[in-house]
Amino acid sequence: MSRIKMTDRGVYTPSFDEAREENIIAWKDKFSDADTSPDSIDGRIIDIDTEREVSINSAVQGLADSIDPDAATGFPLENICGYIGLSRKGNTYSTVECGCTGTPGYTVASGQIVQIKEGKANSGKTLTNDENFTFDVAGAATAIFRTQEYGSVQIDPNSVTEIVTILGGWSAITNDDKGTPGTLIETDATLKIRRQQSLQYPGAGTREGVYSRILALDGVSSAYLFNNNTPYIVQGVPGYNVEAVVEGGDDTQIAETLYYYRSEGAKSYGDFTEIVQDFNGDDVSISFSRPEDIAIWSKLTLTVDSNFNLGTFQTYSVTVTAANAGDYTITINNQAYTFTASAGNTAAQIAFGLNSAINLGTYSPVGSSYISGKDYLTLTAKAQGVGFVVSTVSVDLEIKETAKNSGDTQKIIQNIVDFSQGYLTITTEEGSIGGKLEVGGQIEADKLILPANLNLHINKAELNISTVGAAITDTIISVNFKQLGNLSAYRFVVEYV
Repeated sequence: MSRIKMTDRGVYTPSFDEAREENIIAWKDKFSDADTSPDSIDGRIIDIDTEREVSINSAVQGLADSIDPDAATGFPLENICGYIGLSRKGNTYSTVECGCTGTPGYTVASGQIVQIKEGKANSGKTLTNDENFTFDVAGAATAIFRTQEYGSVQIDPNSVTEIVTILGGWSAITNDDKGTPGTLIETDATLKIRRQQSLQYPGAGTREGVYSRILALDGVSSAYLFNNNTPYIVQGVPGYNVEAVVEGGDDTQIAETLYYYRSEGAKSYGDFTEIVQDFNGDDVSISFSRPEDIAIWSKLTLTVDSNFNLGTFQTYSVTVTAANAGDYTITINNQAYTFTASAGNTAAQIAFGLNSAINLGTYSPVGSSYISGKDYLTLTAKAQGVGFVVSTVSVDLEIKETAKNSGDTQKIIQNIVDFSQGYLTITTEEGSIGGKLEVGGQIEADKLILPANLNLHINKAELNISTVGAAITDTIISVNFKQLGNLSAYRFVVEYV
C-alpha cells in the first residue's frame, strides 16, 4: 500500500500514478513474472487496490486540512476560527439614515420603497424600511432605509430623495450623510486574513486584544487603535488615552467592547461618545472615532493588445435653455463646476463659461468642447470605454446623453475599486489575495492594480494615485490613523499606450 508521509510541510499523500507505481513494485516483489500492464488481469487488480488507497489517502488529507488554518475551507475553517471566538460574518444590507417630512402624527409602516435619484451613483436603486416611523409635531422623522439586496452599494449624501410608494401623509425624504455599505458573506480567504489579525482575540487589556474584538464585530470592516501611554498629547490624543478609529459596525457594540476589554485605567478618546452601563448599572461615557474618508484620485495607464475591447466614447450635450443672472452648475462624477452669470449674459456666453470652468478645473475625467456662438457644450470622456455621470440643479440647463460608453475598461476600473474595498478577492498560485484599504497606514498602488493585470488582453497596467486632483503621479500615499483611503470609479482617468 502506498504510504502517506509526514513532511516538514505537513501531510503528503501520493497521487494515483505515484501510488500505482509503488503498488506495481510491491506486486512484482511477490510475483516477479507478473504482467502489470493496464489491460492485464494483474494490472486491473492493482488499479482497483490503488483507487481504494487513494480514496483513503484523500480522506486522511482532508482530515489534515480541516485542522490546518491555511488549508481548511468551509465549516472546518469556521471551527478553527471558533477556537479564538471568531465566526464568519454573514450577508448585510447597505443602510442609510434618512430625514423624512410629512403630516404630524402620521405613521409610515415598514416595507415602503424609496430610490436613489437620477444623476447619482446607483440611480434607480431601491431601498426599504424595516421599521415603522412616525412624524413628530413638526412633521419630521428619522428612519433607517436599507437596500433590497445584500452587499456594498454606494449611497452618496442627498441621493435618496424619491418616494416610490406614494402615501398621503409622507411628502419628502433625503439623506444628509453617506450610507453604510453592506457586505456579502465573508469568503474563506477574507476569514483567514481576519483570523490572522485576531489571534489576540481572547486577550483583554492589551491593544491587540481590544483590536481583535472590535474587528470581530458585525459590520466592522477596518479599525485602528492608537494607545497614548505617555502623559503628553500625541497626534491629538491626550495622555493615557486610547482612541479607537472604526469603520462600520454598531456604535453601542463598539463602545461596550472598548469598555469591557480596554486596560483598566485607560481612558477612551474620540469624536463620538456612547453611554454604556457598568456592572453596577451606572452610566459610563465611552468615546471613539470614525475615519475620515480621503478621496484618492487615480490614473490608470494600459498597454493593450488588438483583442482588447476599447469601446466607445461616452458623450453628453449640455444646453443653456435660458439666460439669467446666477449660478449655472454641472456636476460630473460628483465634482461640481460652476459659472456665475451676470445680468445681460447670453446663453452662448454662459455655455462658454461652463466650458472653461470644466476644462480649467482641478480634476475631470471628461473634456468639454464648445462651438463659438452656440448655446450648448459637449462633454466627452477622455478615454474610450470610461463612463461618467452628469447632473445639474440648474433649471436653465438641459442635459442629454448623446452616446453611451462601452468596452472593457469600466469593468476593470470597478474591479480595482472593489478590490480596494475588500469586495473582490483574487486567488493566485500563492493563495488568496485581498487589496482592501485599511484605516491608517500606506496606500500602495502596486497592490491595487492586480485585477487589471489578470486581463489576458492587457500587456501592462500601471496605476498612479494622489490625494489631489491635479498631477496624479504617486505610487504610495501615507494616511494618518484617523483616515481611510477612498478609491472611487468616479475619480479615474485612463490612458492607453
